[in-house]
Amino acid sequence: MTYKLIIFDFDGIIVKPNSFGRNVIDKFGVNNLAEDLLMFSISFIESLPCVGRIFKPRAFFLSAAEILSGEYISNEKVVNFIKYINGYKMAIFSSNTKQFIKKHLKRLGILKKFDDFIVSSEDVGVGKLKPNPEGLKKILKITKVRPHEAIYLGSGHIDSMTAKNAQIKFVPSLNDLEQVLQEDYSFDV
Repeated sequence: MTYKLIIFDFDGIIVKPNSFGRNVIDKFGVNNLAEDLLMFSISFIESLPCVGRIFKPRAFFLSAAEILSGEYISNEKVVNFIKYINGYKMAIFSSNTKQFIKKHLKRLGILKKFDDFIVSSEDVGVGKLKPNPEGLKKILKITKVRPHEAIYLGSGHIDSMTAKNAQIKFVPSLNDLEQVLQEDYSFDV
């Protein structure tokens, strides 16, 4: 099998919340339950009539989460992998906002590696957040890659379900990704 596309989750894979945010997520347990609860709350509030016209709940809650969590720190191993891997298209699918993602990718010096293949919560719409595969399918369409040619590196159970729903190979860690790529005869670092 030859892979052509690596899709990364953003939170928990490329960056991790520092201090307070990490403690909140740790209290709620593994699989990014805190993030899942936040995104469910946003989806619920957005589904209420007229709420979107009063204020932007997604931007408000995600900005609040960013403020509460403090500065995000980079996952240096993943960032270095992204900087030095060649021969693959790369994309990001995240429940975070595109502005937030681009800000941190630019700070880390890897924004150009994604060639505008970033799909965020704003791109999929209400009711189509993870585990709905809409975001991954959108990336496949933009990149013109078939599901069996893509790998999704995600940080939890919801990401795993999302990949399964899109019929894309899921890996839960950088080590697993490297192992799959080494087995793939097109691996090039």
